[in-house]
Amino acid sequence: MISFPRLLKRIHVLGTAWFLLCAAILLIVSLRQAGFNWWFVFSVSGYSSILFAFLITFYLFALFRGVVRAQCAVEHPLSTTPAYLFFYDAAPFLGAVAGLLGSIGVSDFAAIVRMATEGTLGMTFVTWVVLDSVVGGVESLLPQSRQSRAVRIAAARAEKERIKRENAAMLESLERRERELQRDWRAAFEDAATALANLYCTEQAATEQARLMTADVGAKAWATGKMACMRFVHQMIRERMKPCPHRPCMDYAAFWWDGIGAWRRPQKAMPAAN
Repeated sequence: MISFPRLLKRIHVLGTAWFLLCAAILLIVSLRQAGFNWWFVFSVSGYSSILFAFLITFYLFALFRGVVRAQCAVEHPLSTTPAYLFFYDAAPFLGAVAGLLGSIGVSDFAAIVRMATEGTLGMTFVTWVVLDSVVGGVESLLPQSRQSRAVRIAAARAEKERIKRENAAMLESLERRERELQRDWRAAFEDAATALANLYCTEQAATEQARLMTADVGAKAWATGKMACMRFVHQMIRERMKPCPHRPCMDYAAFWWDGIGAWRRPQKAMPAAN
């Protein structure tokens, strides 16, 4: 046996399909009654996409209202009753029935079809847009709905504040962790950075011993903290360079660390700033 919610879902899907079909039929019948040939009807089918875009927008509005109503059932005590939901979902079919009843005594088949489709479109629009909006407005004035909405808004605001506090705490924790890491890196590489900085500003900077020492410091920095540690140590070296009057300092670490971890040498020389 089909449950009532599933039955309503099927009625809604079929009603929506019937509504769109009636819109297309009404467009074709109107053009045919105006005296246009079939080739013209199909030639303007591209322009009719504007009408269908409007219908889709209209349907999305009704769908949005239905989703909001389902999520906040306490705030919608009238529009969530089984009788109202059945009437709401069956509105396209009820409109078609009303159109057929109004066509009793009419012998022209095209007129009967037109009245049925117009009844469908009219009833659907009145129910899904006008009546549902009026009922929603009445529901918003009820004390229970107002109280529930106030509680929901307060809960949403509190949840937003909680997430904001958690993000701030996480950011503060990351910053604190970063400061602790940099303090540890500074203590571990202080002497090596100072020695390399002094070495790069002397004539012995390009010796094999200096190259080996630079590579050893770079490898140790990569093993300690990957690229972040290497960049930090490199900045320490550059900050400690003191160019002498007759010889500018050259940042050899930027070149000799090439290939250590993810480090890549720069495209041009990087002398230390005076």
